[in-house]
Amino acid sequence: MLRMRGEDVNIQVNGDLVNPVPPGQISVTNTLGIDAGGAPDFSSATPSAGRVGQGGNVLVSVQQGSLTAGGTLAVTAQGLGEDGLQSGGDGRGGTIDIGVGNKGTISAAGFDLNADGRGGSAFGSTTLSGGDGFGGKIDLHDDGGTLSTGPVSAPGDVFVSAIGLGGTGGTTVGGATGGLVAVRVLGQTQTWNNLIVAAGAEGGQRQFGATVYRSVTGQAGGVLLSIGGSGALNVSSVTLDNSAHVNVGASALYSAKAGGADLQVSTGGSLTVAGGILVQADAGLPGDPTVANVVRAPNMTGGQSSVGAGGGTITATEIRVTASAMGPAGQTSGATIQGGTAVLSASAGGSITANGPASVTGTPALLVQAEARGESGAAPANAIGGTARVTADNGTISTTDDIAVSASALGETFAFGSTTGSGYNAKGGSAALEVLTGTGSISARSAFVYAKGEASRAVTNGDVGYIELPDYTIDSIVGIDGNGGTGTGGAATVSVFGGSLTVTSGLQVHATGVGGASSDTANLTAWQSGTGAGGTASLFQTGGAIVAPTIEIRSSGDGGGLVGTSAQPGRLAANGGNGVGGFARASLSGGTMTLNTGSLLRGLEADPTSHAITGNGGEKNH
Repeated sequence: MLRMRGEDVNIQVNGDLVNPVPPGQISVTNTLGIDAGGAPDFSSATPSAGRVGQGGNVLVSVQQGSLTAGGTLAVTAQGLGEDGLQSGGDGRGGTIDIGVGNKGTISAAGFDLNADGRGGSAFGSTTLSGGDGFGGKIDLHDDGGTLSTGPVSAPGDVFVSAIGLGGTGGTTVGGATGGLVAVRVLGQTQTWNNLIVAAGAEGGQRQFGATVYRSVTGQAGGVLLSIGGSGALNVSSVTLDNSAHVNVGASALYSAKAGGADLQVSTGGSLTVAGGILVQADAGLPGDPTVANVVRAPNMTGGQSSVGAGGGTITATEIRVTASAMGPAGQTSGATIQGGTAVLSASAGGSITANGPASVTGTPALLVQAEARGESGAAPANAIGGTARVTADNGTISTTDDIAVSASALGETFAFGSTTGSGYNAKGGSAALEVLTGTGSISARSAFVYAKGEASRAVTNGDVGYIELPDYTIDSIVGIDGNGGTGTGGAATVSVFGGSLTVTSGLQVHATGVGGASSDTANLTAWQSGTGAGGTASLFQTGGAIVAPTIEIRSSGDGGGLVGTSAQPGRLAANGGNGVGGFARASLSGGTMTLNTGSLLRGLEADPTSHAITGNGGEKNH
């Protein structure tokens, strides 16, 4: 018998607020498993066309009473599409609602809640189409009760997943749409170990010579962690993920678009994390980033990610907020790689603190990224940075480590990418560091605000967006056997309208452009390295205080150059790319600025009006 639709499960434990009736109790010695999944009977013969698997609906509500499990509370409302010889069925996750109120308690060794939707696969020998996967909906909420995962000294993990996963196909690969997940702590203090929440979308796997890949999409607002009122959450780590990943190999148009992931702590609420916070809505490839046989490159678009303390407090070792995108070049058709929107904000008296050290050596404790990474090739993937912003509006953001805000467009990370073909274009997005009101403040060791457009890649620094590419040596550039792409800076801005911005090491505001580098050639015509054009780097101050030992504002344009020390006999050196300067601007109409030692304002005149900066042409060695 096929159980393609899950059943509905309703468990309620209540008391009586009027009469002195003892609250109800349910106790399970070991694991409490609730299965409302919709799945096939895999012992049956595989049909030609698989049927839809629909997850059921689960409600667990404890008001005044208690529900206790000695092991994990494991709840599934997965929808598993049936496999078929010709086509797989769609998989649609169901709904899970777990809540406590009126001092009710749910206690277990950990929570594992799953409403994934997985498309079925097709395993025949002719037209094969994988099913689509649609994530379900999960709501885990404290409205005045306790969600316990064991003793405070050794709590368990909370895992919540509503991912959409496409099915495998030999002609058409299944697509996916992510689900909706909300975790709300609004009534009491909860203590867990690791909190992991996922509701993204994953494309199916290719079988045989599949040429059509359906797109994958995460939902806007698909992941939410909300803490407020009298609620507090103490955990070891937090991961919120609404990313979108797609495989490569299709010849038809397809894409991956990430959804939204938000962490909000409102007035009265607090989040204390012993380790790190990761909130991501990225678009890219799954698994190993080394790719091959990319016929048509998929368009990639980052989503929207945010961490906000709107009257509440957030404390962690490190915080990473990302909405980036990366993608490969194609053989016949290229792609656009577009960064999304990443925001870190403190407002209404809220505070965010992350003093490090970061888990990855050399990275800042506060990192906000909406980057795009392209790749050179026969049909290049061009990169466009998104929007990255850090804002203190009557709130406090502080770290004794570094802050990096990057909306840069950068180079490939796929094993070095192709060294033949055409260079990718890279255009920086918009990066901002802002103190908006008289009581707001941002403090750090160093602050980096980058909206760079780098069409060259250097091997010495891993091409990390918050590390300056122009610090490389010419021998460390990865050149291409073709014409270089154009690198154009975006808009990098620091604004202080009140309050204070304090850095103890330095402040960098960069909107530089670096052209793509070309190598020498045995052809009769030399390759042309790409143009580097600076963008707009700005510092605005109308009030408040800025304290920094150095401030560097840069919007230079560096043309791509020849890779290597000289052209070999019988080979032509590449022509150096043009360098076009951008605009560097400082507008100081109020407040105070203290530059302690060794100040450097690059690209600024005494008159704080914007002006073009002379560009630097690329190198050509003979």
